[in-house]
Amino acid sequence: MITLPYSDSGLIIRTDFSKTSKWEIICNEINDPANMFETYALFVNDIKFKSLDVTQLPKFDYPDSIHTFVLLVDNFTSAHPDHPLNCINLYENFGSSFRVIPSEVWGITANLSLSNMDFEEFTYYLDKEGIFRGF
Repeated sequence: MITLPYSDSGLIIRTDFSKTSKWEIICNEINDPANMFETYALFVNDIKFKSLDVTQLPKFDYPDSIHTFVLLVDNFTSAHPDHPLNCINLYENFGSSFRVIPSEVWGITANLSLSNMDFEEFTYYLDKEGIFRGF
């Protein structure tokens, strides 16, 4: 099991190190000024997270943990034309996940970090590919 870096907001972790240009494109899509809201998240670009998967993630264990979810930029994210990040639940229903397009990451990080919404609520709005594209 790995130790996640501290962040009082969401974590966006790069796990696919095949092309640096893809990581940069995805980060720019998340932080696009055309988005109405700013994404509050720590972008983690550290080779130690290469190929990280759910089996290596720590389960939320209050008070030792602060992260109830994590967003991964994995091989699927890089290969898919819409670059959907893998949002993984570290709390209730540990390991459950859905994908989210970069322009909607702000809503995930804001609502899950502040507990305005819970993980399962987002799953009601997934499209047929299992991707959250907004409300």
